[in-house]
Amino acid sequence: MHLPLLKNLHALLLLCLLFPVVARAQEGMPVNIRPCGADALQERWRKDASYLAREQAINNAILKRQYITTPGSVASFAPVVLPVVFHIINEDPAAFPDAAVIAALKELNDAYAATGAFTGARTDTKIQFCLAKTAPDGGKTSGIVRTHSYLSDFDNEMEGSDLTALGKWDGSRYINIWVVTDIKSEYMQDFNCGVWTRLKMGGYASAGGDIVVAGLGVGVLAHEMGHYLSLLHTFANRDCKNDDCLVDGDKVCDTPPERTITGGYACSAPQNSCSTDTLSGFTTDVPDLPDNFMDYGQGTGCVLSFTAGQAQRMHDFIAVALTGMLASTVCNDPCTDNIIAAFTRDIEYPVVGDKVTFTSTGTGGNAYQWLVDGVPQGNAPTLQLTVTQKKNYEIILRVTNTVNGCFATTNDVIQVSCGVVARFWPSKRKIASKAGFSLDSVMFHNRSRNATSWSWLMSNDKGMVEQEISTIEQLTYVFKTPGNYHVRLAATDGHCFDTSNVVQIIVDDPTPDGAVYVTKVECYQQTKVKVTLYFHNFGYDTIPKNTPVSFYDGDPRKPGTKKVGAVWPLPSDLPGKCSTPLLSTVVDAGRAGIDTLSVVLNDNGSTLPLLLPNTSLVETNYGNNIAIKKGFKFRVVLDPADFTLTPEQQVVLTPKGVNGTLQSASWTGNYLSCTSCVTPTFTAPYRKDTVTTDQVLAYSPYACYDSAIATLHIPVVDDYTVQVKSVDCSHGDSLHVTFSLCNGYKKGNIPAQLTVAFYDRTPGDPAANVLGNGFITPVASTGACEDYGSDIKGTSTGNVFAIVNMDARPQVPETGLNEADYHNNTTQWQYKRPTVSIFPQDTMVMRKATFPLRYQVSAFTPRDILWQNDNAYTLSCYTCAAPQAVMKDSAFIGVQLTNRYGCTIRDRQYVHIFPPDFTIDLLQTDCYDNQHTLVKFKVCTANGYDSIPAKLPISFYDGDPASERTGVLLPLFYTPVTDGVCREFTTVVASPQGRDITAVVNRQSANYVVEETDYANNLANIGYTPFSVTMDRTLIELPRPAATGLLAIVEGGPAVSYAWTPAIGLSCSNCVAPVASALSSMRYTVMAANKYYCTDTASVYIKTFTNTGITMPNAFTPNGDGQNDWFYVIGSWDIKMIRDFYIYNRSGNKVFEAHNTPANDRSYGWNGMINDKPAAMGAYVYYATVEFMDGSTQLVKGAVTLIR
Repeated sequence: MHLPLLKNLHALLLLCLLFPVVARAQEGMPVNIRPCGADALQERWRKDASYLAREQAINNAILKRQYITTPGSVASFAPVVLPVVFHIINEDPAAFPDAAVIAALKELNDAYAATGAFTGARTDTKIQFCLAKTAPDGGKTSGIVRTHSYLSDFDNEMEGSDLTALGKWDGSRYINIWVVTDIKSEYMQDFNCGVWTRLKMGGYASAGGDIVVAGLGVGVLAHEMGHYLSLLHTFANRDCKNDDCLVDGDKVCDTPPERTITGGYACSAPQNSCSTDTLSGFTTDVPDLPDNFMDYGQGTGCVLSFTAGQAQRMHDFIAVALTGMLASTVCNDPCTDNIIAAFTRDIEYPVVGDKVTFTSTGTGGNAYQWLVDGVPQGNAPTLQLTVTQKKNYEIILRVTNTVNGCFATTNDVIQVSCGVVARFWPSKRKIASKAGFSLDSVMFHNRSRNATSWSWLMSNDKGMVEQEISTIEQLTYVFKTPGNYHVRLAATDGHCFDTSNVVQIIVDDPTPDGAVYVTKVECYQQTKVKVTLYFHNFGYDTIPKNTPVSFYDGDPRKPGTKKVGAVWPLPSDLPGKCSTPLLSTVVDAGRAGIDTLSVVLNDNGSTLPLLLPNTSLVETNYGNNIAIKKGFKFRVVLDPADFTLTPEQQVVLTPKGVNGTLQSASWTGNYLSCTSCVTPTFTAPYRKDTVTTDQVLAYSPYACYDSAIATLHIPVVDDYTVQVKSVDCSHGDSLHVTFSLCNGYKKGNIPAQLTVAFYDRTPGDPAANVLGNGFITPVASTGACEDYGSDIKGTSTGNVFAIVNMDARPQVPETGLNEADYHNNTTQWQYKRPTVSIFPQDTMVMRKATFPLRYQVSAFTPRDILWQNDNAYTLSCYTCAAPQAVMKDSAFIGVQLTNRYGCTIRDRQYVHIFPPDFTIDLLQTDCYDNQHTLVKFKVCTANGYDSIPAKLPISFYDGDPASERTGVLLPLFYTPVTDGVCREFTTVVASPQGRDITAVVNRQSANYVVEETDYANNLANIGYTPFSVTMDRTLIELPRPAATGLLAIVEGGPAVSYAWTPAIGLSCSNCVAPVASALSSMRYTVMAANKYYCTDTASVYIKTFTNTGITMPNAFTPNGDGQNDWFYVIGSWDIKMIRDFYIYNRSGNKVFEAHNTPANDRSYGWNGMINDKPAAMGAYVYYATVEFMDGSTQLVKGAVTLIR
């Protein structure tokens, strides 16, 4: 019966050894790694479509969350607490006591929180675990379930599904942890260099499924819990793939790719098994993580931990797959009673037909309920159950306190059989064995229960149908045929029959399989070769020492190939699955120049063409016994071997050895720095040989030799050109030519006897005329270029052609008259008759102003200069190149130039002077009287004139003169005759309407009187501010009595006097800022005057009030002393007006009335006068109607006494 995949696996199931178990190989070799059987099991499980679909769905959901969530620190995760239940599977009720389980859970929480023994670890994952206190049915529980079962040391391959069927709790609400003592298993079997390594599991887990552990070590729990939360091993597929770190490897980006599972190295110096780290965001290649819980090979000195990325993946898995555990309350007590549910049974392993008695041992309750497979079966403290089927029965007991309804729950699973249970485990699960070769056996440990006879059943994939192979109890079976075997056990006691599940035994073919690998073949002593090679045995059985190895000069399987050298014996045994170290031997080929060598393992050299086998050693494959190496012949090359150099250029001749280095060499040839060296320097000669060869004979360290030839070309490099620098006119019709000769080879020179000829046309033109007798260099120059001069006849075409080395005949090399190129030997010069021009030309200057004169010439270098003299001007010099000139009147100025060859040229220019230019500046304006303004201004003349003419009109405007709305400010002003460039004037004109005054000089009725050079600058503008006075405030409100400062502000010039009225209550009446002592509301007026005749006035109103409502005096003294001279209504600030105010004498006659007046202002009160006559002393009656801001009114009445 096969293992049911879906029952055992909900997602990715990973089987791993998590604690430091030291497995021992068959030969006794320790293995210091923690292996895992995940890869082999995954390959089998993924063949199930439903398993594969669920795995992909979970990974896609996690990946989606990671792509849409910005990665952050683990601190950004909300803490999560997940409930766990421990299933203790054991026949010993004292195994793994509750205290040990609780301690293990604490260590697990420390590992995930980086606390306790794990302080200093990389990451607090924000994930914790709690023991369940509420059972699936809502009852109280300890979270630790104990099941009496022989599966405490189960075989994973045959009994894995039986284990997790022993009372699993709802996996969507609880994490089920199954604790056993041992897991019979074997994984990662490896045969290397004759030694077997076999590893076994210490635990396994599935993503969101079950956790099975052998023991309670924190390493196993933390690791397997990581698998439960969807973490993979950090080494994943051990392939370093890292194209997308969320998809490849362990699907976590901050764990670097890893391919090794070994450990033991110091945590401070970890290894680095992959070089693809930077693909997932690491800035540099980083070491592996020996401190990671999800690795196998833990480093020494490490604090085990998780990374932030692993924490993120676990949180993402919880969010998509464990939603039923988020915010779970099953870790809380469902009630507060101290109630415990527990029971015993009288038969540990009942058989069909037995009556099993279950007895409650719980405390704290007074009511009981028994459930069998979920169906109620009794309410007494004891339950008797007759088992009728061969299966697992789940027994649940609920103990209840009926007073408050609190109950506790416990459960157990009893395994009912017919009386016999077939069980066994194999000592090995993979071997290599074959009749005629190495034989190996497997011991099948029979641990069946209650059986008296047994039948071992076996089949394989090589045609063996299932058959009984033995009936003994403990079977040791020798396998003679390789194949994949299936073995199961049938057991019986004569009445009851049971069969185990199947276990697979892999039997490989042990036949040796040798292969040869040639790494290098080198020439040795010219007729031999040195071979470097190694051998590998892909089989299991040893390839013995002295196995023959033969050598050939070609492919031995083809005709014409010859065997070379002697047969070479393998120097030592080659165990299975092993390679030799690099070996070497010398093969005598018997001739030089061999360039192909075949090496054949397990060949005695007796068959040509080759036919294997030809020895007694049998192999599974002979196709890899041959290795062919080509192209190893020792050669000497020069690359490049052909050089083209310029004279004196050096090149290092560097021979190279192909298929070998050069140890020594000898050279034959010319111009070499040495002849008994490997790399001589060749120096190219100048004006000597144009081609030469040098040969090298070079030797390898193994005394092989070869030769090569270097060919060196040194072509002619001299290349002469002529360059005309100048052609000057001379006396008569002659010309003087200055020219240079250059050699294009910069290290060369100009040789003696090099000719230069001159023509008036292209020298090849039949109409060309020779200009003079030509030129010949007298001596060789010291440099590549030299300047020369020569007189020639004048040219009628305006052209001068110069040609160097015109004959172009081959010469003796040492003369230097040979050239590399004759096409660039001619040059042309366009000759123009020189001219002179005086500057400035046709110019106009200021009278008496100094200005520079100069001349400009073309193709002419003057030796003598002479300027024309005249009374209309003066020059600073008459024989210099650029004199300074001052014009008194318009006139011609001329110059004459003569060069050193006697050639004379002339020019003259006429110079004009400018008329005058008037400007005006307005300097100041002042208010003169209230209708006129005083203007001060300045008039200037320019262009060298030194006086202002008489009767030059000055017009003033109150805006832009060009505007029709602008008026003239009369009267006009006319200048008197004055000396000097500038003069200032003052005049009085009508005040403008606006704030600007514009003045125009030399203009009357829109016409200019005197001609000028520039009329645009005849206008000036100045801002005008009228004289005025204002107050800093126009209204002041304040309670009475009070004092406040007043300030007059003047614009349009300073004031020279101030007059304040009335003067009553002021600290001064003629100052700019008096202080007013306000006893009543009052208006003050100030008049200011400037230094001329301008005046202006301004006023301020002081409004006073009281803070005590309406206050009426009972007496007043209108005697003119400024104290209590008025009787008026005094009140608060919120009085809007006094509607009516009446005063009567003792006779009832009205002596005063006022209406709609402000309060607190004495000017609206009674001054004690009746018809402009003083009223008599005595008492008077008053009535006042007061209106407030809110619209309300108040009648105020009373008597006041007039006192004089």
